[in-house]
Amino acid sequence: MHRLSSWILIVLCVLGAGIASAQSVHNVSSIAALQTAINSAVPGDQIILANGSYTASGAITVARAGTAAQPILIVAQTVSGVTITGSGSFTVNSPAAFVIIQGFVFNHVGVFSLNPGTNHIQVTRNTFNNGAGGQDLNVAASDDNQLDHNLFENRPNGGQFIRLTNVGGTCAGGNSLRNWIHHNHFIHNNGGGGNGADPIENGGDSTATEQMTAEFNLIEDCNADPEAISNKSADNIIRYNTLRGNRAHIELRDGNRCQVYGNFVLNSTGIRIFGDDHQIYNNYIEGNDVGIRVGSGSDPNHICGQPFTSNDRPDRVHVFNNTIVNNTQSILGETRKLGATDFLLANNIIVSNTGTALTWGDAPTNPMYEGNIVFGSMTDGAIPASGLTRVDPLLVRDANGILHISAGSPAINASVGSFPVLMDDIDGQPRDTATDGKPPDVGADEFSSAPVTRRPLTAADVGPSAFETDFSVAATPSSQTVTAGNGTSYTVGATALGGSPGTINFAVSGLPSGVTASFSPTSVNNSGMSTLSVSTSATTVPGTYTLTITGATATLAHSTTVTLVVTGIPDFTISISPSSRTVNAGSATTYTVTVTALNGFSNTVSFSISGLPSGASGSFNPASVVGSGNSTLNVSTASNTAGGSNPLTVCGTAGTLTHCVPATLVVNVLTPDFTISASPATQTVTAGNGTSYTVTMSALNGFTGSVALSNGSLPSGVTASFAPASVTTSGTSTLSISTTAAAATGTFTITITGTASTGSHNTSVQLTVNPVTSNCAPPTQPNATWVNTAFPAHSGTFTATFDATPSITGQSSAVALSHGAQTAFSGFANIVVFTPAGTIQARNGGMYAGPTPAIQFSANVNYHFRLAINVTSHTYSIFVTPAGGSEVTIGLNFAFRTEQNTVTSLDHWGALVNATPGGTLQVCNFTAQ
Repeated sequence: MHRLSSWILIVLCVLGAGIASAQSVHNVSSIAALQTAINSAVPGDQIILANGSYTASGAITVARAGTAAQPILIVAQTVSGVTITGSGSFTVNSPAAFVIIQGFVFNHVGVFSLNPGTNHIQVTRNTFNNGAGGQDLNVAASDDNQLDHNLFENRPNGGQFIRLTNVGGTCAGGNSLRNWIHHNHFIHNNGGGGNGADPIENGGDSTATEQMTAEFNLIEDCNADPEAISNKSADNIIRYNTLRGNRAHIELRDGNRCQVYGNFVLNSTGIRIFGDDHQIYNNYIEGNDVGIRVGSGSDPNHICGQPFTSNDRPDRVHVFNNTIVNNTQSILGETRKLGATDFLLANNIIVSNTGTALTWGDAPTNPMYEGNIVFGSMTDGAIPASGLTRVDPLLVRDANGILHISAGSPAINASVGSFPVLMDDIDGQPRDTATDGKPPDVGADEFSSAPVTRRPLTAADVGPSAFETDFSVAATPSSQTVTAGNGTSYTVGATALGGSPGTINFAVSGLPSGVTASFSPTSVNNSGMSTLSVSTSATTVPGTYTLTITGATATLAHSTTVTLVVTGIPDFTISISPSSRTVNAGSATTYTVTVTALNGFSNTVSFSISGLPSGASGSFNPASVVGSGNSTLNVSTASNTAGGSNPLTVCGTAGTLTHCVPATLVVNVLTPDFTISASPATQTVTAGNGTSYTVTMSALNGFTGSVALSNGSLPSGVTASFAPASVTTSGTSTLSISTTAAAATGTFTITITGTASTGSHNTSVQLTVNPVTSNCAPPTQPNATWVNTAFPAHSGTFTATFDATPSITGQSSAVALSHGAQTAFSGFANIVVFTPAGTIQARNGGMYAGPTPAIQFSANVNYHFRLAINVTSHTYSIFVTPAGGSEVTIGLNFAFRTEQNTVTSLDHWGALVNATPGGTLQVCNFTAQ
């Protein structure tokens, strides 16, 4: 049932229980008394007009409101027991709501009107005969009404049986919304002619929504207007109706987004389409002059505010899974101006011996064809070979004269494409779907053994005397949870809603693999209860499953769903990370082993490992976990563990449950060896001076041998020596470089080789030898006077170098650095002196100092000095290289002269020679960088 709201159910209960349950019962026997009772009605009142014939000279007005729980009933004493003639009929005005008008025969009266602002009015089980007004029943801007089980017949002068409209027409809005028109019988509308004589017309504003549902109506012998159901608004549903023997059709005259499905259109004029985004499916269309007419537009769209002539071009209309048989012309496109766009014709059965399967009038734009079955001596027409299969669909007639596919039909499971709305077929049988692993059948019929719940309507199914036999199915609880391997149950009830349904057989679908089910009892008569027992197996996959429980008679089927939650047997999984480790023999590594509980598992899992190579051992920390957790697998190897890749198996055991995971241990066996390096990478020396490098040997893989050091070829005038000449295991050696004044100049690569019993390794350094240049200050005279020379100021750390040559042995002279020009020793921060004792010293804070043994100097020998100065820390280190000798250290990290321990930069150097014992001092090549 469609939108059978609670207020209707309450009405059924009230009528079934008799008048004693009403708020107040008013029995009346005249039109005047009827009107009086209506005028004072309150929610729950029943107003009963005694059987007989009455003349209404004016409108019978209803402007009272009931409630959903207590509607107002205005009824004939018995259905069809009251006949009303004259010019008047019911006029329902705002604020009327929740009113039921039932059981009257209106004979040649005026228009029965539901006027703007009214809602929830039910007009049921009335007869409208030989209507005199423009319509039998006019609904204007009135919402949520139910027009059902009425007989409309014999209109002599045209006009609609039912019209739904608004106030103001197109683009005014305000259509009558959500009206439900069902189980009415429309017959013998042959008077008048042309437009305006439709059995059902909706609209008012064809550009606006209406959401009407017209279903289970029978339309017969209606020939006054070519439109039997005339749709002129948007978002409507036209379904399950039967048209038989009319010179009229279902017409989507205007409006968009409508669905037309499940209709039997027999010996009439088919279905005609204008407008956009309609879906036409599951219709059975036989014996018509044209099965489906695809309109042609005078305008591309009907949009408020834009010019519109009369016909909206069909755009994006989908026609699929219909059975179109024995029509003079199967599908016909009209000729007007604008052909359809994006039209889809899919999965239809088209059979005829006349005309064509499809003939277009105005050419369509981007038509699409797929999955159609065409048969008979008609030609294919405009359907391309790619869009059809010419084959006999094997149709057979049933007891109602309707053609269905039979066993072996090529239509079975042959549909292509995806159409989510396609849930059942013309008979109400469920469709196969992609989720079942099979596509639906081509055409309106699904080959199925399920109960047939819909068929062409007859007069017995509709009108005032028709009562639907029906029942409902329910199940409790809505969800059950069971552990795999166990069972559970649901209570299933079937309840008769009308008539006597008879034997209702139960079935269940949606059971997962490994699950069985049974009903006890397997069926009930009319109403009753059954127990659904569900059994699972240990192999049933845990998950949440929807079970569909169906109760079915020979003609009806209803379903409900319940949820079955299957939980797994408590268990665990084990994993290891990383899956592979590489270790050197004699070393160790770790893995992380993870246990994850499943389905409430909470036992203790103990660990074990196998596959370790000889000399290797493994331990777990912790040795076990409870439920879920991590453990660290520590693997240690011995120095004699064989190299290679070893497959390991790590297992977790809890009682009878054991799960294992593979891992890999790769053991590398390394050869003892050493590395050699030297620093700095480059040194610069002036010819005639020396320098040094530090050579470092580092043992690898337990190396304990002796490494002998040697150097490659040297440039002319350059000699080298190592101290020590060899290193055992690991250590350093000093490579001393000496140059003569005539040494070759340039940049040279010196290769240093370390050789041991296991092999040799090389490293290299660069030596730059600069030529001797004449960059000398005038010789400093023996007058005890400082001679100052400026240089760019330096702060932080820098290196100062210079060459000094005393003219006599035992000279008393000095070279020093200062901030600004100075005249006394106390003004200099860094001081190097040649002493009368024939030694070289440097100032360290408040005194002069030098190494032990002392560094001796000789007359006329050049001495190259290098001072590494840190102005920030007020320290400096002093090195000297005698001509042709190696660099030696005078002092490391000496303090600036005490008087200069706050100086912030140095920018002068000075030289001094005391008068006694005399001689001169030559200072050359001073640099500060």
